[in-house]
Amino acid sequence: MKEMRVKGTGVAVPGLNSTQVKSLTILVPTPEVAAAFEATAGPLITRLLTSCNEWRTLTILRDVLLPKLISGELQISEAERHVAEVAA
Repeated sequence: MKEMRVKGTGVAVPGLNSTQVKSLTILVPTPEVAAAFEATAGPLITRLLTSCNEWRTLTILRDVLLPKLISGELQISEAERHVAEVAA
């Protein structure tokens, strides 16, 4: 971060141009370190993506079913059937 601040343009809203970005020093992990990171982070990332998909599905179900439940247009047993259909 310090290197990026030093290379910033010095304007009110700091920024880097492509030449400055290309000149930044980066640390490249060894294959062993990268594999260890993947072994640790991979399952966490997979769970995060799964949770996001579940959240999206639940949000859609809520937005579709809640108004119908509140209005009485849909009964709980019907809602359960709709949820089971979507989950399958």
